[in-house]
Amino acid sequence: MKRALFITTHPVLGGAQKWTYDQMSILSEHYELYFATGSEGWLGDKVKPLCQDIFVDKGLYRFSSLGYLFRLQKFVKSNHIDIIIASSANAGIYARLLKILLPDLSVVYVSHGWSAIYRGNWLYQKVEKMLSFLTTAILVVSKDDHKKATDILKIDPKKLVLIENAILPYRDEDCEQKSSRNMHNMTAVMIARFEYPKRQDILIEAANILPNIHFTFVGEGQHLDGFKENSPTNVTFLGTLTDLKPVMKESDIFVLLSDSEGMPLAAIEALACGKPVIFSNLSSMEVFIQDNGLLVKNDMDSVVKALVEIQNMDLGSLGKSSKKLFNARFNLLNKQKEYIAFYESVV
Repeated sequence: MKRALFITTHPVLGGAQKWTYDQMSILSEHYELYFATGSEGWLGDKVKPLCQDIFVDKGLYRFSSLGYLFRLQKFVKSNHIDIIIASSANAGIYARLLKILLPDLSVVYVSHGWSAIYRGNWLYQKVEKMLSFLTTAILVVSKDDHKKATDILKIDPKKLVLIENAILPYRDEDCEQKSSRNMHNMTAVMIARFEYPKRQDILIEAANILPNIHFTFVGEGQHLDGFKENSPTNVTFLGTLTDLKPVMKESDIFVLLSDSEGMPLAAIEALACGKPVIFSNLSSMEVFIQDNGLLVKNDMDSVVKALVEIQNMDLGSLGKSSKKLFNARFNLLNKQKEYIAFYESVV
């Protein structure tokens, strides 16, 4: 049986971490699995039953550490790893540098929305292109990410493999659509880190104008404390949750506002739970809309207008459309064979 090492920088709950857990779940009967991360946390606990061994080393948090690179090499060699699947920036750097030391190692880098573009500058983008030469394959999770890779980063299209993000389905009883309290008393939830490029600020501004809607925010981040100090009473902050099903179940609609997105798993989870949705009008988010919600500009007037409009729509019908779209396009059980075939092709 082949041996696969999944590596993510942070073990806290997030999109890349949820993707990693789901991937390890569907591969557990086909590969011996190993996991590497920077510290103890949610993901390490979740994947422990699936793993032969876990490598925890805080050196992964440093942008460049030869010591960490050699310790990672030792772990990979001693466990006879055949393939590394790296998610997140630092994990991707070390996994690909490792290929210099271990040329026969297969290395897959997973882009969850090119941080070299939305957080970086021309230098970061040049580094990303150079690292692509050390990558066996780059797995992109959206058509938008694929286009950015070729048009902006100038990565060889032969290196790129597109498989749209997908997650394991929820049970209906875990997050079935609930009826709104009434037409003008609604609960909206946004699940995202309080960091750029997310735009919780617009939704909090809207809360001041729409006191009849209760807004719930899930996530941590550097801007969280500032928002807590300046939010109205119809806003609740829940921090990081390890189980999103209860908050999804108690919400009437799901909102995700952002200046940039790849293919966010939180959006897919909203569809899986049969939630009506409001998303920022980005090309990457259009795939999540099909008679199940609205796309909006990232300004307060547009967001307020959409929130008022959706209150007068049939939320039950919108929710059913979300669930239908999830099963047709984003259900991981329907893509399991595609992922397995991809990993086999690069080992």
